[in-house]
Amino acid sequence: MRSSCRRVMRRRRVARVFGLRSLRAKNRSGCLLIVARGRQSKPRCCRICCSATSVIRIPSISAAWCRGIAWEMIGMVRTMRVLKDHPRTKELVPSFVKLASWAMKYQRQDGLWAVYVKRPELMQDTAGSAGIAAALAIGFHQGWLSDAARKSAEQTLAGLMPHLTPDGFLSGVAQSNKGGSALQSGNYRVIYQMAMELMGQLVAALKV
Repeated sequence: MRSSCRRVMRRRRVARVFGLRSLRAKNRSGCLLIVARGRQSKPRCCRICCSATSVIRIPSISAAWCRGIAWEMIGMVRTMRVLKDHPRTKELVPSFVKLASWAMKYQRQDGLWAVYVKRPELMQDTAGSAGIAAALAIGFHQGWLSDAARKSAEQTLAGLMPHLTPDGFLSGVAQSNKGGSALQSGNYRVIYQMAMELMGQLVAALKV
């Protein structure tokens, strides 16, 4: 099946969860991101959308990969912002607030999160940190999170600045998870264009 057809099918499944005839996201990094991160081995909606009828589970120690949490949080908050006052959006807000509060507990003094957030002794992941902070900033401006979320996002932005290279790239990014937890847990970090995009979302969200 062509990738474009798969994307259409995913959007249709998301639309059915929210009782919509169709789903056309105004922001590709919102709804489409959440769908792309919800791949399953059998036809079903992604877990974030399914949370409209069930509570999101807080990640376990082994699953608390910083960048994975960032994808979940920023996809969720952007989807809710697109759907605005739809009744199902109100059902998602408590789950997002719970996840945001959980993530903020593990923010380090440098404003960043470790590659596995529940193991702060590990090296940071700047990309995941930027994504989590962007979601916190968006959630604050939407009125779903308290001022503590805004302060947390600002602290992250300050913590990211030392990792910017002279030519404007963000270093300190955990490598692709294809290498497994051993690679993630080590001190090997890279420059990744995707990280700069997440940092850009954070800057934009704080300037709203």
